[in-house]
Amino acid sequence: MASEKSGVVRAGGTEMWAEGDIIHFKNIKEIITIADMKERDQPANELAQAFEGKAKVLIEMGNLKSMKRDARTHAGQSMTADRCAKVAMVFRNPVQRLIVSFFLGLQKFEVPTKVFDNVENAESWLKE
Repeated sequence: MASEKSGVVRAGGTEMWAEGDIIHFKNIKEIITIADMKERDQPANELAQAFEGKAKVLIEMGNLKSMKRDARTHAGQSMTADRCAKVAMVFRNPVQRLIVSFFLGLQKFEVPTKVFDNVENAESWLKE
């Protein structure tokens, strides 16, 4: 895929786009629900299909303050080896760090997953 940024799609409290071989997800809502997760399924699946399971995923917590349990479960189930190769999660503050750590402790991904405090380091790791 080209290294240019694709058009940004907004769905389910999230902005998503592809840039190079990385799919970016940026939360723009403070609370993510299962309805939000289901709303973003179709555009997220369309982005992932273009990479044939080799996408590297960067998730920015953005404005996130809380994620409902069923939404966390749904998110974890979508990060499978047939959809992506690696996942990097970027937090902006200690509350988000706690949410991410809790999420990763409960939801084991099938692919390598790492947490970062800035986008640049996350992108570098994804490109390794």
